[in-house]
Amino acid sequence: TGQRYAYLEGYAVQGGQVLRIHGDDGTVDLNAQEGSRITGAVFDTLRAGGLEGARVYVVNTGIEAVTGFDGRFTLGGLDPGVYDVTFGHPYFDALGYVPQPFPVEVGQDTVAQVTFLAPPRRRIIDELCQDDPRPDARGAAPGQGVHDANAVLTGQVADEAGVPVEGAAVRVLWREWSVDFREDQPSSDDLVNEGRLGSVALTGPTGRYRVCWVPADVPLEVTVLERIEDLDPGRQTAFRNLIELGSARRQTFTINGTRQFATLDLELNLARTGTVQGRVTGLEEGAAAEVVLLELDRRVPLEADGSFVFEAVPTGDLTLEVVAGERGVRRDIEVRPGETVQVELHVPGGDENRHSGGSPLPDSPPWQDQ
Repeated sequence: TGQRYAYLEGYAVQGGQVLRIHGDDGTVDLNAQEGSRITGAVFDTLRAGGLEGARVYVVNTGIEAVTGFDGRFTLGGLDPGVYDVTFGHPYFDALGYVPQPFPVEVGQDTVAQVTFLAPPRRRIIDELCQDDPRPDARGAAPGQGVHDANAVLTGQVADEAGVPVEGAAVRVLWREWSVDFREDQPSSDDLVNEGRLGSVALTGPTGRYRVCWVPADVPLEVTVLERIEDLDPGRQTAFRNLIELGSARRQTFTINGTRQFATLDLELNLARTGTVQGRVTGLEEGAAAEVVLLELDRRVPLEADGSFVFEAVPTGDLTLEVVAGERGVRRDIEVRPGETVQVELHVPGGDENRHSGGSPLPDSPPWQDQ
């Protein structure tokens, strides 16, 4: 036909822009202006070589590059200005660690050189966990730090459909021992105490959690539960019962001491919990009273109208108790997955239901509408 057609035979891409088009003979048919660029390299902790697979990016721009085997990168297509540049790596992502951005100034059609050095593992852990108290400082259980708790456990909590769960509680427990030496007794009479230490963390919007200061090379009991607002983690009884609560979802896991951190993803079956709510009658106006789930040692005060509610209650047979001074009443209930148990409790007055000391409250008669 005598018409000439253009064919795209090859191209180079930098920063999402076509910069050069050439033919098979090497002739350049298009050579666009590259603009300002940031180039450099990311080195490993020992600076022994480039860090492959690091993602270098300009904060809040969408401009990024992934380093090759030599750790080098180029960020192109930039206008003159000052940019915050940082980098990530799958190793950092597992810990939820993001290095502090570094301001880089570039001029018109210039190249700025930047070199990044990956921080050592110990520095990352110290930075991430600097605000988290160590378990042995909390006095939560017997045991005097036999294990060196310097590791970190991270991961993600999702439901059965794989959807991340926000606000889930991840508790990590381990056993500790201490010895009471007695100078006036043979060593065989020394008293060995066994206790438990632990840490707890709540998952964020993406379902990720991080538990700091746990020991490596020691079996850890990892439990995941829905967040329980009215559970006081400082109470010893609550601490123990949370262990029993999570028996169906508890895992034993050990962190390799040579790594000092590990990733453990957890599944939370939301259908294994229910809600208990109801109302208490028979009390004088303004009387102080609380409702207790005995097996779980969970307590909530009565509202002004006598109502109460427990959320995220594990399924099964439980006992509900109302205590108001020396008066009280109990009721056995069954919690089913995903359901709400409605309970109406009447507290008899005066001598109808007195108890003293540690004797149990009598079972209440069936409540009837009044």
